[in-house]
Formats: sequence, structure tokens, C-alpha cells
Amino acid sequence: MTSTVLGIDISKRDFHVSLLKEGRATKPKKFTNNIQGFESLHNWLQKQSVVELHACIMGMAFRLALLIRRVLKGLLKANF
Repeated sequence: MTSTVLGIDISKRDFHVSLLKEGRATKPKKFTNNIQGFESLHNWLQKQSVVELHACIMGMAFRLALLIRRVLKGLLKANF
């Protein structure tokens, strides 16, 4: 089974992600750094048929990692 990896680069106002699935990367996608942005990420991952992934997060505090995990809970198994 091939791993699915989500790369996340977070800044104060927004965050960019790229999904590596089945050896192919998506174009970077931008979301706002708030609850609505994380909900949009959740919806986008569902459209990509993501069930489980590994997240690689840069430029962020630990508490934000906890928020991401809470928002995405149920969709994926986050490894923090």
C-alpha cells in the first residue's frame, strides 16, 4: 500500500498544502488560516478520496497541530 502524504506550510494568514498520493503530487492549494480554512481542507481531502495520511507540517506551533487534528478527526489518522 502506498502512503499518502500531506505537506502543509502554515503562516499567520493562510496555509498551503500539497498532497502526494500514489506517487503523484497535486498542485499546491491555498487555504485561509482559520476554522473555515481547515474545514475547506477537510472537504478537499474528502474529494481527493483520502482516508488515511501522514501530515508533514512546517512553520507552526504545536497548538495548531492539535487544532488540525481536531478538525480533521474522523477523516484520517494524523501522526503528530
